[in-house]
Amino acid sequence: MKNYRRIFGALLALALVLGLLGIVPAAASAPSVATPMLAAGILRSVALKSDGTVWAWGWNDHGQLGDGSTIDRYMPVQVTGLSGVISIAAGGDHTLALKSDGTLWGWGFLGDGTAKARRTPVQAPALSDVAAIAAGYTHSMVLKDDGTVWAWGGNIMGQLGNGTNTTSREPVQVSGLENVVAIVAHGYHSLALKSDGTVWAWGENNKSGMLGDGTTENRNVPVQVLNLSGVTAIATGGAHSVALKNDGTLWSWGRNNYGDLGDGTTIDRFTPVQVSGLEDISAITPGMALKSDGTVWTWGQNQLGQLGDGTTTNSKTPVQALGLADITAIVEGPLALKSDGTVWAWGWNRFGEAGDGTNAQRNLPAQVLGPGGEGWLNLLDPSVTFTVTLNPNGSDIAPASITVTKGGTYSALPTPTLDGYTFDGWFTQANGGIKINPDDIVNITGPQTLYAQWTLIPSFTVTFDSNGGYVTPTSTTVTQGYYYGSLPTPT
Repeated sequence: MKNYRRIFGALLALALVLGLLGIVPAAASAPSVATPMLAAGILRSVALKSDGTVWAWGWNDHGQLGDGSTIDRYMPVQVTGLSGVISIAAGGDHTLALKSDGTLWGWGFLGDGTAKARRTPVQAPALSDVAAIAAGYTHSMVLKDDGTVWAWGGNIMGQLGNGTNTTSREPVQVSGLENVVAIVAHGYHSLALKSDGTVWAWGENNKSGMLGDGTTENRNVPVQVLNLSGVTAIATGGAHSVALKNDGTLWSWGRNNYGDLGDGTTIDRFTPVQVSGLEDISAITPGMALKSDGTVWTWGQNQLGQLGDGTTTNSKTPVQALGLADITAIVEGPLALKSDGTVWAWGWNRFGEAGDGTNAQRNLPAQVLGPGGEGWLNLLDPSVTFTVTLNPNGSDIAPASITVTKGGTYSALPTPTLDGYTFDGWFTQANGGIKINPDDIVNITGPQTLYAQWTLIPSFTVTFDSNGGYVTPTSTTVTQGYYYGSLPTPT
């Protein structure tokens, strides 16, 4: 079971490049660079660059941007004093960062039992073997390698899940949970996904039924979300949640005032219902889904342009966010990360959370500016590059190697030729291995060798019968799919 949990957790982390679900991988040995990811709190946005630095923009009245000030920022600023970060999670007024050395850091209102807001990162409670982190409005959570969940901070709604409603400055274990592979939090409630594909929830549940247990009762210990199995990914918003099943279907529950659940109605659901008309989903966040073709689909409230379809009309079923392609990650902000490392945002933008240098509402996705308004924010560090050696396996090819950027693609891969053979592609091994396509994301931490693999094209002997005449040569060899070439003329 322990091995299953580790494998499952690794797959989730890879699918979310993301930080999409607030799931934060922590490998046994720290990677040399970070996987770019996004997070969003209340009216602010946070980004992790591949060089391990963290950047933030938007609302900052409590120092929640971590730049040492309380000035709202309409463009990204660097979080002070942080390096070597491998994952981030954004709560209501605070943010968490997990470093490659295993330490956990936070800033803003940390929910640590004090009334003091932290304008720069401070170290969070000492925890070991952290596999994932998540943050709600006033509480924080970690998933440990052993499958247990620990939480601290505010607990008025039972969001710590330890059977009490008492605030705790130190981590307490969430009751009755084991074999957990993913955690998410939002508002005053929390969710956990277990290795058996079931989902468990605790905390606030009044009025909207966002815990999915068929009631509106707050729970200070985890309860199972009803009628839901085979789940592979989870996400949660302020009053509703969403789950992706292994059959590719998407299910949601909770508040539905504006069609937030995507089921074609505005009826609150206390147990999961299926989101209409979506398939081939690769990542989820409340009210938004990323399809495997790189397009983004949204539903629910749209008064502030948060659906990104160019209107302010609510939608009870999914609509496509316009102008977005090659997206690899999404978060509820709404924010989207493209395969080229650029970040796109849309919606209200009252405090600059869209990062475009203004506070003008955006009904369509707009690109986030670079620090100081210079160029565009890019989460891929161009200095983090690796050499990929190309073994043509019998063919002559130039170049003999290419340079790739961490988080970029293999777009520079050439297509070699070899007489009598069909090129099958580039693979991580000479025989077998994983096929690497030009549009695949680079997710290596050092030099790499790729091998060309070939399939022999069948060839045949053609014999020439001159039927009483003279012909030379009397036979030739031809290859399937090729021209016969120059045929002899008999006399």
